[in-house]
Amino acid sequence: MIRTQPFLFVPGMLCIVLAGSGFARAQHLDVLVQQMDGQLVTGSADFDHSDWELGSRVWFRDFDEDYAINNPGFNALGSGAPNLPPGSQALPGDAALSWDFMPMTIDDVWQNLFYWDGLESDGMPGLTPDDVVFGPPPGPNYTLSLFDKDNAKHSVDGADAVVPGGVIAETDAEGYLHQHRYFFLEDGDGNAGTDPADGIYLLAMRLKMEDLNDSLPIYMVFGTPGSSVAALDDAAVPWVEQRVDELTPIPRLGDMDGDYDVDTDDVGPFVLALTNRAAYEAQFPGVEADLAGDTNQNGIFDFGDIASFQGLVTASVGSALQPTLSAAATPEPDTLALIVTGLLAVVFQRSKSPNLSGK
Repeated sequence: MIRTQPFLFVPGMLCIVLAGSGFARAQHLDVLVQQMDGQLVTGSADFDHSDWELGSRVWFRDFDEDYAINNPGFNALGSGAPNLPPGSQALPGDAALSWDFMPMTIDDVWQNLFYWDGLESDGMPGLTPDDVVFGPPPGPNYTLSLFDKDNAKHSVDGADAVVPGGVIAETDAEGYLHQHRYFFLEDGDGNAGTDPADGIYLLAMRLKMEDLNDSLPIYMVFGTPGSSVAALDDAAVPWVEQRVDELTPIPRLGDMDGDYDVDTDDVGPFVLALTNRAAYEAQFPGVEADLAGDTNQNGIFDFGDIASFQGLVTASVGSALQPTLSAAATPEPDTLALIVTGLLAVVFQRSKSPNLSGK
């Protein structure tokens, strides 16, 4: 039976023995989060073997019979920990670790939740990565959610969008953190007598903390109670591990704030990048302005990109933008920013003006 929230939901509850069989399911293996050179980095926290290593970006689990699981957890070693991985540092003390759900790209399709039925598809006996065919969720209302520290639910549904998450937990004074939150799969059909379709579900997250650059995307691969061990262990997980870089979408042209979409929120950063590059790079350190801002694709990011940038934003939001552009495009009261704001407004007006000449 599908419940409106996970069975026995207890924030902070630890789950040492995971559902299913096999070494990967039986061990207490969490997402390790540390910092290195001002960026969040991830790895594996293996509590059973007291082994903390950086580099991992893929985790996998089986949902329990209620299609919920509070693994993997999230762990950060505090300052002075003897097993802190070489080159890494503890997270800031008394700081909130949060996340965003991220879109992924498979065969040029952008989605924040993918699904594979876990069945053979290549005509050869035995499940291997060659059988994996990820596509859209099985139904229009499917969601895969993660609950934050306030028990608020944040969900992906297969859309082409970043979904802001919440706070996973806060570090202690030494930067230590160890917290488990619930992931929960729902079919959204309004019928408590039906279960989500069996198979494998894939999502991506980036971890965030104030004053540090976001982590590279990490990937969660979940099997349902009726899916096979082979589908998850032998096929889906190796498939994802082989493609961790390919799955990360390349930011779109015009995505000046690095949130993987193009909208009015990009106008202010666009103007800032044109008028004060140092300030822009300090505010958006993970964005390549010369790539995202070169919206006319002539190899140069400059004032010649204003018209094409405005066209991208207009096409994306599909509504009148002049008031928003005029306000957002003035990040600081200097003359150059005001000039650019005026240029954007003029370009917008021209794009709206009807062609009365018949040409």
